[in-house]
Amino acid sequence: MNKIEYWLLDHIVLGGDSIGELLADRWNQHSNEPPHDFSPSELKEALDSLFRRGDILAEEYNRTKRRFEDVLFIPSLDQIEDCFTRRSVIYYRLTQQGGRCWEQYSNPDWNKFVTGDFGFPPVNQANIASCDRSLVEAYFACPWFKKSHSVIEGTESWEVVTQWQATYWKTLPIGYRLNFRYTEKESSQEPVLDLENHIAQIKEEYEEFLWLTTNWYRQPTFQNEK
Repeated sequence: MNKIEYWLLDHIVLGGDSIGELLADRWNQHSNEPPHDFSPSELKEALDSLFRRGDILAEEYNRTKRRFEDVLFIPSLDQIEDCFTRRSVIYYRLTQQGGRCWEQYSNPDWNKFVTGDFGFPPVNQANIASCDRSLVEAYFACPWFKKSHSVIEGTESWEVVTQWQATYWKTLPIGYRLNFRYTEKESSQEPVLDLENHIAQIKEEYEEFLWLTTNWYRQPTFQNEK
C-alpha cells in the first residue's frame, strides 16, 4: 500500500465516486477535500492495482438511460482512460476486502463514527446514526447543523437497528438512528455588525462539526512519498 492507493481507498469509505473526477484539474471543483498533485498516469496505475487486487470494483453509469448498470466489474486500463477523457462514466467503490485493507491502515474507532443522511425535496427525509446514541444527539444539537437545517417539529423518531449498515461495506452489531424531516434554511439577510467575531464564530462551529464527524480514524503517514 502506498500513499496514492490509500488516498483512493480513503476517498470512497462513505460512498463510491466517479473515476473521471479524480483528475487534479477537476478535483477542486468536484470535492471539498484538499487538492492533490497525482498525475493521470499515477492515478491510472494505482486504480488498476487496486482493481486487480480486489480492493475496489467498478460500476458504469449509462448516460442514455440515466442509471447505473447493475453489474460490478474490473475495468481495463483503456476503460479507466476513457473516464479521464469523459468518453464514459465509471464509478469505483470499496469491496469488503478493500474496506478491511483501509481499516488496517486507518485503525478506525467505529464507536466514534456518526453519519447523517439527508434526502431531497419535497420529502426532505433525513436521519443521523451511530452506535453511540450520545453522538447522534451531539450531531443533532450541533450549531453548524442547525445553521442550515430546520427540523420539522413532531417528525423526530428514534429506532434501534441491529446489524446496522454503517457504510455500504461495513455492518456493526447495533446502531441508534434518529429519523426526522427538515427544511433548508435560507441565508440570513441581516447585516453583520462585527464581521471579525462573526467569521470566528463560523470557524469555531465548523471545526466543532468537523471534529465530531472525522474524529473516528486517523490517516497514516507515508514516508518518502509525494
